[in-house]
Amino acid sequence: MPTREWRFRILDMLDCIAKVRTYTKDLSQAGLANDDKTVDAILHNIEIIGEASRHVPKRIYEKYPEIRWIDIRGMRNIIAHSYFGVDLRIVWRVATRDLLTLEKQLKVLRAAEDF
Repeated sequence: MPTREWRFRILDMLDCIAKVRTYTKDLSQAGLANDDKTVDAILHNIEIIGEASRHVPKRIYEKYPEIRWIDIRGMRNIIAHSYFGVDLRIVWRVATRDLLTLEKQLKVLRAAEDF
């Protein structure tokens, strides 16, 4: 399997966040609960974000401790391995709040690392 430089992984994460923002733009939490396709799309993108974060070097984790790297990977693991126990209230919070924070943090990282 070909490897990708970690900077591309950060860009992948930002791309996934943008997709989730689009999916939730005109949606309510109740609407999400009744929209399996959107739930699947959001979960897929959150899973990609978590997987991409695994390929960011330790030195970057340490340089940007405000980014909740462990939580990002943990959410991916829950979706991938305990998918049957995913709480849509948590998915909604992640999609509409936590990813906005992560987006800002990743944009700071991107600017500081000059890519």
